[in-house]
Amino acid sequence: VNLKSQGFYHIQADTNYKEGSTVFRFDNDFPHFKKPEHLLAPLNYLTSKNEFESMSSANNIKASVDSFWLAAGGSHDRARELIRKYYNRVEDANNYFSSYIEGWRTDRGLIYIIYGPPNVVYKSSDSESWVYGEENNFQSLSFVFLKVVNPFTDNDYRLERSPNFKVSWFNAVEMWRQGRIYAEK
Repeated sequence: VNLKSQGFYHIQADTNYKEGSTVFRFDNDFPHFKKPEHLLAPLNYLTSKNEFESMSSANNIKASVDSFWLAAGGSHDRARELIRKYYNRVEDANNYFSSYIEGWRTDRGLIYIIYGPPNVVYKSSDSESWVYGEENNFQSLSFVFLKVVNPFTDNDYRLERSPNFKVSWFNAVEMWRQGRIYAEK
């Protein structure tokens, strides 16, 4: 079977039942990021709306993305390191968290890309808890992801959002924008 169009295909023996098999068809390079337009999309996590729109409408998207990273890194070598780390996290998110959408677009992908791999992960049948920092330390950051009932995938989780994450989020994003990799090990 050759699936030419991107998207997901749900194959059912009987349309009266939701049960069936689902096939996900992403870009040919998936889970890797090789095209300039692919490099731009995950920058949505680090840019303002105006910055992202400006980069999206640029005549040369690659030059626009390169310019962003060069400004963040301050030098070509540092920019290369930031790009390598950031897009490795994007590819990891695609490998680990893809469901009916690319892994980097999921809530777990979002947190993974910005904060990096968690120090501790707790899994249950209906949730995952990620801890950044030491266990049982009040200064550690914890994210809880609840499993979503989805007839197409069993890998769909949603972040329990809280206003308490706001300061940490802005600090983590600002670190990236200043050329520092958050949670670098």
